[in-house]
Amino acid sequence: MRNQRQLSPAAVPVRRERGSSSLHGRMSILIGAILAVCAVTVATSGGTFALWNSQAAVSPATVTAGSLSLTISNQSLGGLATKLLPGTSVLGSYEVGYTGGSSANLVAAVAVNTSTPTGMASAVTLTITPSTTTCTAGMTGGVSGKLNAFGPTAAVVLPATTTEAKTRYCMELKLDAAAGNELQNGTSTFTVTYTATQRIP
Repeated sequence: MRNQRQLSPAAVPVRRERGSSSLHGRMSILIGAILAVCAVTVATSGGTFALWNSQAAVSPATVTAGSLSLTISNQSLGGLATKLLPGTSVLGSYEVGYTGGSSANLVAAVAVNTSTPTGMASAVTLTITPSTTTCTAGMTGGVSGKLNAFGPTAAVVLPATTTEAKTRYCMELKLDAAAGNELQNGTSTFTVTYTATQRIP
């Protein structure tokens, strides 16, 4: 037989398939994939989680504001129609009623609407006096002032009340004893206004 010549291992050609990679290459890809997975895991671990919660509501409630109410009633002003002479007076009366959820300060003020001649309003003195008796000229304990310079008066305290509380007032208008002739047939019209203002505790 013919002796066949054996090739040494170094001389044996190694066939590599196209597209194959070395172990080192495969390890690099594997490590890269692991790092990528780790990066994704770290990134998602800091995300937002849903927080559980529970709610309960108080039953619907109603808030109601209080009120203050002031009324003028039982006016008896017919006597004011009597013509004044120097030094004489005319009288009238009325009641002021108050209802309120809090105490209040009551003040009165006068506004002269017309005065003919102009000096008429400054020649008449108005006196307002709380009274439960018959109104008479010269009553004391009230507040006085010229018609054109009356009030606001000092505050009167009204207590809180759910039932209307009334106070009767007498009104006296007196023409000055020294009123001049130019005031003959003079007239003045005026309005007395009461204001109740809530007192702050």
